[in-house]
Amino acid sequence: MDCSNQLRPSVGTSSVTFVFDVTGSMHDDLLQVIQGATHIYNATLRRENSIYDYILIPFADPDVGPILKTRDSNRFQRGLQDLIVQGGGDCPEMTITAIKLALEQSLPNSFIYVFTDARSKDYSLGDTVLKLIQEKQSQVVFVMTGDCGDQDHIGYQIFHKIAATSSGQVFTLHKQQVSEILNFVQHSIQTRKVNLLVVDKIQRNKQTYTLVVDSKLLEFTVSVSGANPQVALIDPSNKTLNQHVWFTRTLRLKEVYILNIKHPTIGEWKIQVISSSAHSIRITGLSRLTFRYGFSANVITDLARTRRQPIQGCLTYITIEINSPDSIRNAEQIELLDLFGNILVNEKIQSNSTYSTLYSTLRKFEPPLSGIDSNGHRFQRLSSTAVTSYIALKPVVHVDSNSIEIKVNTSSKIQCHVQSQLPYHVQWLKNGQLISISNYS
Repeated sequence: MDCSNQLRPSVGTSSVTFVFDVTGSMHDDLLQVIQGATHIYNATLRRENSIYDYILIPFADPDVGPILKTRDSNRFQRGLQDLIVQGGGDCPEMTITAIKLALEQSLPNSFIYVFTDARSKDYSLGDTVLKLIQEKQSQVVFVMTGDCGDQDHIGYQIFHKIAATSSGQVFTLHKQQVSEILNFVQHSIQTRKVNLLVVDKIQRNKQTYTLVVDSKLLEFTVSVSGANPQVALIDPSNKTLNQHVWFTRTLRLKEVYILNIKHPTIGEWKIQVISSSAHSIRITGLSRLTFRYGFSANVITDLARTRRQPIQGCLTYITIEINSPDSIRNAEQIELLDLFGNILVNEKIQSNSTYSTLYSTLRKFEPPLSGIDSNGHRFQRLSSTAVTSYIALKPVVHVDSNSIEIKVNTSSKIQCHVQSQLPYHVQWLKNGQLISISNYS
């Protein structure tokens, strides 16, 4: 690990992490990644200093590492060039172990890219990785140039689950197409990136989606991964856009369709997507208007006291913090969606009178933010990762001693320690009579 510069990361900075399969069949992929990494670094230099460090994690079977973690772009480039691809034949690899390590080593809200041509053999670590994703709020994108011949295997399907949870995507490509995806990667690594639509479809079909474009949205990108994808855009004036005239950047392959629109017209857009297989759709934008959130048993005014995940079986409030409060007039409601785009819950939210950046649901509910921007246009944003509930552990109670002797007419302190993920109350009784009760949340 390169420790040449250990300055403390600034708030809002991220890591760019490459997780690379170094088996022999990945030689052509590596040559393209080396070239693509240079473009990615040069692109980040031209923007605000949002990238703090670069991380490289090679993996095969059974080895993962060594880790290269550096702020020096030249050192990162040499690390890629020094990778040795060899061996092969044993198709499943230790991919999930490498992704877990990438999440642990990367800063929150980072960009993780996984390059491999094999499914995973350590898929049992999947739940651990999904929990890390929600803690770190990082995105994981897979660039696949093989699948061991079985895309239904759990070792391959876990990639789709990780990508869906992190609002990432699985791109299935021919080996010579890796560099084309990397050309788009360099444009997507921005801290001001916001999620606008995240949908996974298990069946082939034609569907039309509504995209609300507000005055704070500088651009948006539509990305579809599936067999023979087609995308049509209809602007707020009901005009179908011609890609040669309107699209700033376009990538169209047999399994991938990506297009980008800069300075889109404000209003409701229609996006028609067709694919001849199961497919994933991601629409992201560039904007300073975004939000953070947390779950709690009671209405609170400190987001740091909330949880990233709701507890199974418990009613909960959700607190929203707007990152750019001057950009909006009001946030009105929040929706919980499943990974297929279906609305599960729709809740009104209200502003906290003391803290203008905070909003809370009006009532508890069982587990995208929308409202009006500062110019009077409707806006909509999605969370950076999916949300899953967890089962709370049973409370642990410890009293200093089971038996305490106290002299007549004297006082003594009896301490009770409670560890609980759920709200609780403590009762003290003497001779069966209640003498004290305290509530904790």
